[in-house]
Amino acid sequence: MKIAALVSALLLSGAAFSQDRIDEIWTHATNRFVDQMDQSFEDGDFPFVISMLRVSYADEPNNYETATNLGWMLENVQEWQQAEDFYKQFIKDNPGNPEAAYPLGFFYYMRKRYSEAEGVLEPTLTKAVHPNTFRILAKCYEREQRYKDAIRVWELQIKKWPDDLPAKANIDRVKKKMG
Repeated sequence: MKIAALVSALLLSGAAFSQDRIDEIWTHATNRFVDQMDQSFEDGDFPFVISMLRVSYADEPNNYETATNLGWMLENVQEWQQAEDFYKQFIKDNPGNPEAAYPLGFFYYMRKRYSEAEGVLEPTLTKAVHPNTFRILAKCYEREQRYKDAIRVWELQIKKWPDDLPAKANIDRVKKKMG
């Protein structure tokens, strides 16, 4: 990464820099990087944005926002296999992040690959995950007409978030489908 090379060169030059000055340099470099990505996105130069996001991810592989932006951009240009492979890599790179599986699960859901989404999301329910994980998983089960599993997931969501009225309404709706 050019930014890292520049900062490294400055540090190796023997010049004395305070930590505050180094932090300031990094902040300005990062802001410039983000500004360039935004401009390139607005210009429709998606391959360049993808390249920049890859550099950002390589520098900070635990950054959820960068990871989801990169995956979304790959999907945006219909690079489905690259997006899927990247989401899998994100999970491998972040084994301690309970949310790491969600982008891949959501990708499968959107591609109507429900059983694959279930396989990715179901194991995360015992971790501290966002309610969307429960929602997407329950909807996968429902679309496969596995209504008991859908209700089970909605009920697990209600145990964690008792005031979630949409989850309660979804249980009623799925029960009506069951007859």
